[in-house]
Parts: sequence; C-alpha cells; structure tokens
Amino acid sequence: MNPSELPIIAPLLALLRSRKFLTLIAAIVVNVIIAKVPELATARDILIATVTFAAVALIGGIAYEDSAQAGREAATAPAQPTEALTREGLQMIIDALIKPPPTPTTTVSIPSVFGSPTESGSVTVTANTFTPPASSQP
Repeated sequence: MNPSELPIIAPLLALLRSRKFLTLIAAIVVNVIIAKVPELATARDILIATVTFAAVALIGGIAYEDSAQAGREAATAPAQPTEALTREGLQMIIDALIKPPPTPTTTVSIPSVFGSPTESGSVTVTANTFTPPASSQP
C-alpha cells in the first residue's frame, strides 16, 4: 500500500522528515538525558536552558530559510494574467449586486385553533410578511 494513500500516515511521515520536528525531538532527548544524569545536577538548569535556547534558535533559522526559499520560488513563478483576474473579479461583484438575494420562505404547520382538533393548516412567512392559510370557513 502506498503511504501517500493513507490520510493519517502521510502527514506523520512528512512530519518525521521535517528538520524542525527532528530538532525538537533531539532537544527533548538531550534535555531528558541532562535531567536524568546525576553528575550534571549542579549545572542542570543552565544546560537545559542552553539546549532549549539552541534548539529554538535553530528551529527559527530553519523557518526563516524555508520562508526565504518559498519567496524565491514565488518570485520565479510565472505571473498570472491580471487583466483576466480583474475582469473575473469585477464580473463576480456585478453579478452579486444585480442578482437579488433569495427570499427566505418558511412554512410552519400548526394545529387549528377553531374547529376540530384534527384539522391543521399551514402558515407561510416570507421576508417579514405574513400570509394566512386559505381557509374554507367564511
């Protein structure tokens, strides 16, 4: 089975290939080792803070590098035709202004107040107006 076909496995595999995630895991492992080694008890706080700071700085540098790469790729991508995009956007705005919005209509069945309890009618409410049901009584 191809891993890209699995919706859960594919993102996890991509996460395991991420340099930022691997840096995070390495920092956690080193901090746990520092915390468990008794010989490092005197400098434990300083070592954990140093490793954590170094990991955060490295992750920030990787993120900066990734954003710079994305910017370079976007700059070399072919430009989209602005005239066609502008025309399409204006057409969407004109269509939205010209077409009236659909009128909301709600029909509610209610029991009849007058007459037998088995009779029922319906009331239609359309855009804040009330339309009583056609009645067979005068």
